[in-house]
Amino acid sequence: ENFTIYQIVAMSGQGQLAGTTAPALFTDLATAQEWQQSEGNVTTIRISLDGETETRTAMNPVIDAVVETLNNSIGVDESGLQLISEQSAVTLASTNGLGRLSPQIVTSIVENRSTLTPESTLMEVLQVPLVGLESQNSNLLTLADGDIDGLLVENETLWHWGPAGIGFETNITSWVWRVPSGDIVNDVSVDGGYGFAAYDDGLIAGNVSTEDTQIILDGHKIVSVSSNSSTWIALETGESTSIWFGDLNDDSEQNVELTLIVPSTVLDWELKQDDNFLYLRVEGLLNELYYRQPLVARDDSFTEISSSQWPISSSEPPEVCYEVGVEVNTTHAWCVEETGLVLRLLEDGSFVSMRLPILSDAGGFGSLPQMFFALDGDVSNLRVGQGDVRIGDRLQPLSSVGNTTVSATGLFQYAYGSDESINLSINGSFIDDDRLSTLADLDPVILGLINMSDAETLAVADENERSMLVFGDVSNQNLTALEQHLDSLLGMSDLSLTVQAVKLDALEQAEASSGVLSAMFLVFGSFTIAAGILLIITIVTMLIDVRQKEYATVRALGMTRSDLRYTAMIEGSIAATIGCAIGSLFGVGLAWFIGIGFSSVFASAGADVFTFHVDVSSLFAGWFWGFHIAIITLYGSALWSSKMIIVHALKNVPLRVPKHVPWGLYLFVIGALALALFSTGLFFIGGDLLAHSAWIVLGCAVVLFICPILFWIVPVFRAKRTPAGSLPTYREAPRRTIGFIGVLLLIWTGLPSWIDPVRSGLTPNEFSFIIIGLVQVFAGVLVLAALAPLMIRSALRLASLKSGAVVPVALSYPLHKPLRTAVVIGMFSITVFSVTVLSGYTLQFENYSSNFVEESEGEFEIMLSSARSRPLQLESPVSEWGLQDTDVNQIDAVGRVYRAQAFIENNDGERSPYILRGVDTDFSEHGGLPLHLWEPSLGQSSDEAWLTMQKQGNVVFVDASFGLESSLDGTNVGIFALKVGENITIVDPQQPSHRREVMVGGILEQSSYLFSAGIWMPSEPVVEQYGGSLTRVYVSVSEGAQPSQDFDADGVRYFSAAGKTSSEREAATELAQHLSRDLEKDGVNV
Repeated sequence: ENFTIYQIVAMSGQGQLAGTTAPALFTDLATAQEWQQSEGNVTTIRISLDGETETRTAMNPVIDAVVETLNNSIGVDESGLQLISEQSAVTLASTNGLGRLSPQIVTSIVENRSTLTPESTLMEVLQVPLVGLESQNSNLLTLADGDIDGLLVENETLWHWGPAGIGFETNITSWVWRVPSGDIVNDVSVDGGYGFAAYDDGLIAGNVSTEDTQIILDGHKIVSVSSNSSTWIALETGESTSIWFGDLNDDSEQNVELTLIVPSTVLDWELKQDDNFLYLRVEGLLNELYYRQPLVARDDSFTEISSSQWPISSSEPPEVCYEVGVEVNTTHAWCVEETGLVLRLLEDGSFVSMRLPILSDAGGFGSLPQMFFALDGDVSNLRVGQGDVRIGDRLQPLSSVGNTTVSATGLFQYAYGSDESINLSINGSFIDDDRLSTLADLDPVILGLINMSDAETLAVADENERSMLVFGDVSNQNLTALEQHLDSLLGMSDLSLTVQAVKLDALEQAEASSGVLSAMFLVFGSFTIAAGILLIITIVTMLIDVRQKEYATVRALGMTRSDLRYTAMIEGSIAATIGCAIGSLFGVGLAWFIGIGFSSVFASAGADVFTFHVDVSSLFAGWFWGFHIAIITLYGSALWSSKMIIVHALKNVPLRVPKHVPWGLYLFVIGALALALFSTGLFFIGGDLLAHSAWIVLGCAVVLFICPILFWIVPVFRAKRTPAGSLPTYREAPRRTIGFIGVLLLIWTGLPSWIDPVRSGLTPNEFSFIIIGLVQVFAGVLVLAALAPLMIRSALRLASLKSGAVVPVALSYPLHKPLRTAVVIGMFSITVFSVTVLSGYTLQFENYSSNFVEESEGEFEIMLSSARSRPLQLESPVSEWGLQDTDVNQIDAVGRVYRAQAFIENNDGERSPYILRGVDTDFSEHGGLPLHLWEPSLGQSSDEAWLTMQKQGNVVFVDASFGLESSLDGTNVGIFALKVGENITIVDPQQPSHRREVMVGGILEQSSYLFSAGIWMPSEPVVEQYGGSLTRVYVSVSEGAQPSQDFDADGVRYFSAAGKTSSEREAATELAQHLSRDLEKDGVNV
């Protein structure tokens, strides 16, 4: 189909429907439906909401309304269910997915059948398509077609073919190829271990030694073929008639157009050859024409001959065969019979074994695989015991040879990568039953009946999942009730429909996936917030303290306490409002600069762009919390100032220590006890993530609970009993309590884990670090406020001997105001700490991103890539790539990586699909990708390990996901955990019996699970066994390469930590630009 490119759209917004990097073609709906032959069908409906905010609260009601509307509109007709009536019988089946009825539908109908169809019988049917059925160690399902046109035994290999395909069977294995739907095989030629099949869309070849299907002359209408071992000759018709000559050994092909005069209507073409000549027969409506030419000729030199010169090769079938047959050896012969192929003894014609087609025509259902059926419901005499099978007519001969066991493998098991089979004992046969009359169209594919439990295993079906339900003696009233019941049951889930808030889901996923980045800033942000809070408290308390005398003066002149508080609050609120607003704006500006930096770093490391986003709520949140913290502190200070004694304030008299325990201290002790209980519970039920933090908090709570009791409350009560000399006790109790709390907190938070056995068994994280840091700063403030004045006074006695009065005068104010001095010092310590952490993160992230670059590229600098659906055509030497702008002398090495998919299975039997990446020798010789660790026997270095892996062939390297664990819950990041030296099995998804056991020789560096996920192994098995295609080509520039003089290096990213010189980076960037221009026409991404 020809079309015109109207516009190239950006990969953003609706342009990302296929992904941010995958190509997509946009056209109108009708055209797309026509191209895909899906008129009237859509896969996605996108709804735009007007005026709704992108929040879960706003979206959920809309989603619920859409779901309800869809559920109400989906009934039997829309759900893909079919109610097929035949006389008084009704069959309920599904056309969706695997053609099965969900357990919900089956269970509901069975439970309500007494109401829906009270007088009807019910038979539950589960179909079990088979991919393998073994008897006496031979697979019975090996034929491409049930209608066999020809047989040939060659070197103990049985070849068979028919209109639907061709195949062979040896003592070890079997191979089969079926023609695409709608075509038929026009001709077959078998010789020397090679089999060729011609059809209307090409020519294919099968090889006994490789079991591979090789496509030749794809897209050509081939009507006849003749072969001699690997050499072949094929006849093509169409707009012109041509003859093709080729050889599989060297992949040669040669085409010669025929100029023969042939009938206007040709019914049949045929090619044959002998030792000297190539023969051609053309059959028209009224006559047949015969031609020949020398076999060695590669031109159109056919001459007409008579029919008597046509080579005739015929052989009589063995006597034990009714029609077509072939002798295998002196004792056995294969015979073509109604059921397929039957192996019989030449002596008496007795049955030995049989072969059945993989697919059979089942009436109006088309071609279906051979099946077992399982029945349940009102079919007591058709039920089969677990582990048994009741065979049908086609398998009846098996019982004549004393064979009592068959081994069955389900088609869906096979599709899911499992080749496990179930052994079934033959326990009689099933007879015609009226209840099976509705399944008469499926007779050609029903091999037997098995137990429902066995069927669910072979068919990979859920419990109560069925292929159909068959009702007998159903009245019109019952049918109507059944339809209404199904209408009430069916909904979106039965059509696999989902309603999603796509943008909101993407935002939530992005927020959830940003955990690593959030953790990186969590510590810095927490300490910055703490520093800000202390700064606000310090400023407000200093403001109140400075104006203490002014407040006392206005109070002496008659201002009431409430007026004083009101005046202080008005002044503070104005300053807080303006200051917090300006601070919010400056904070967003700083975040914008940080976003720009991280956008550059993430893009360079191969990830998507780091996008900066801010809305009004962010600005308002910053202003709101800053303002309220300031107001709360201001109110507390104003309240304290309004209660001061005017004379004491004017004369700056220190606060008098009360001779009792303040009621606030009791509340503090109660709160500490509650915190201790809470942290204890959190320690036991909070999981590993919070255990370390809860243990730290528990110790701090115990200190806060015990110290006020021991050093304040108890001494005060004892002093009250002995009034003489008790004044020092009242004065020192607060200082002593605060001091001991500070010291004990410092000791607890800094206690080594080898001293604390509980702490040694716990894993610290970012939360623990935040708690420990803040507690230590808080404890430092307490120590400075309580103990520092005493230590400083002692030091001043020594300092005054040399400095006179300078030092004591300089420290007089800090000593007079120890608490305020301690808060200021704590604020500055947290601020400096936060700045230090931020600068450390900057350097750390630069090195981290550089390491990611180094890990993802190794010794290579450039990667050429494509999708697996459009593999790279760059397997030839670089000189044959057709490069125009690129200087190939700059290229030092080229490594190719092939991609395939297979199932991997660990020693515990866990299995999952995964990517295989096959590397060629050049890739390994250039060092491959960096390994985090590897088996020491593979070499002393990563480079040596890659070379050894390439040579041995049974060693693989895996990406880091198999060795990484989540920092949150300790679970494995990959599909399962693997260790170096452990064996895994690679299972071919197309042929699960093909299993390859390999050893994990090494694990790639951490970035590999993001940029190079897969099982890395030599390319030969990936290409030959798993059908791998070339999707990556790594290119390395020469060591010491230099860019051209006119190259603009402004946009080059150097990543000095990645180990490449600036000149090499510039040369690689220039080479990448040239390669992009040369190869972009071939769909290559550079």
